[in-house]
Amino acid sequence: MFKETEYLHFKNRLLLDKMRIDDELIEHPPTLQSVVELCAEAISNRDHADITLKIILSETADKLRQELDGKISEARIAAELDKDFDVQEARLALERAKHDYNLWNGLVDSFKEKGGSLKRISELIIAGYIAPNSAYDLCKEEMNAKRRERVRVRE
Repeated sequence: MFKETEYLHFKNRLLLDKMRIDDELIEHPPTLQSVVELCAEAISNRDHADITLKIILSETADKLRQELDGKISEARIAAELDKDFDVQEARLALERAKHDYNLWNGLVDSFKEKGGSLKRISELIIAGYIAPNSAYDLCKEEMNAKRRERVRVRE
């Protein structure tokens, strides 16, 4: 089952707060760990859905063979399996589980990229290429640009 609230919470945490680089450095490792754990859960759910589908396919095919005393072709069994409600539900559950895994896996990759960005920013600060107050100046410039845009829109 997809954990939308958690996903959105962590997705919103991807944004790098220029004014809180020190906090970002402290919070990033445990946040990444939480996202990885949720991704592992999604992998488990995907694998479980895959196994469940295989079991349902096998049981349904056996049931069809017994009902028709073995006088049914494999092509006909495959066609009948596609019509079976339980098989359709299991396939849908597998597709949902794959989708959930892809979302969580993408989030893990994004957090790894954020970690790399934090590392590069830290190196630039240590090397003196970025001054601690430059983030504040940049934010101030962005706020002023937004104000100018709002004034222009009003006019």
